[in-house]
Amino acid sequence: MEFTLFPNGTFDIEYDYSKPIGYEESDELISGEEINQSLQKLRPDSDKN
Repeated sequence: MEFTLFPNGTFDIEYDYSKPIGYEESDELISGEEINQSLQKLRPDSDKN
């Protein structure tokens, strides 16, 4: 993995990996709200919020 931070604050990340057998990529997008809802289900104290 290579991370480059430029003086203007932008950055570039390059990585090379092998896809696991059987993994299929998707163009499906997940919103931040959907991610937060999913992560809340993992928290043991999520029912307190």
